[in-house]
Amino acid sequence: MAPNSNMSNLQRVGTRLQLAAGLDNLTWYGRGESDSYSDRKTGYDVGVWNSTVDEQFTNYVYAQETGNKTDVRWMAVTDADGDGLLVDAQDHLLEMSALNCTQEALEAAKHPYQIERTDNTVLTIDYAQMRLGTASCGQATLSKYLLGTGKTY
Repeated sequence: MAPNSNMSNLQRVGTRLQLAAGLDNLTWYGRGESDSYSDRKTGYDVGVWNSTVDEQFTNYVYAQETGNKTDVRWMAVTDADGDGLLVDAQDHLLEMSALNCTQEALEAAKHPYQIERTDNTVLTIDYAQMRLGTASCGQATLSKYLLGTGKTY
């Protein structure tokens, strides 16, 4: 992505894949075992973790971002036989999530029961993601967590 000073900060820089139904098992080498975000990750150990796509969703009162993993070196998304996809970060730690809904479905719903689910696994692979919180009820986001448009990613 090339710099553009006319845009506001980015929410994330990455890609999203729709994986086949049945790719429900996760193993990753990164921070775990719960969700972690760039501004809320130091309390989580780095290790190899196992979980399922269903376990990545946190049932908050209001539908919101959930399931993100930080400092990911690699993540495998597999079926019951161990077949699937391996994402290797190589030279840059990634942020990743695997859910059974899209970001748009999370944003469209007010409450978790309103989220439109999919049988597919939605794998998000981010080079970077902006912080979790906003300044809606406190201080503004620290500049080190902003994804400015004046740099190359």
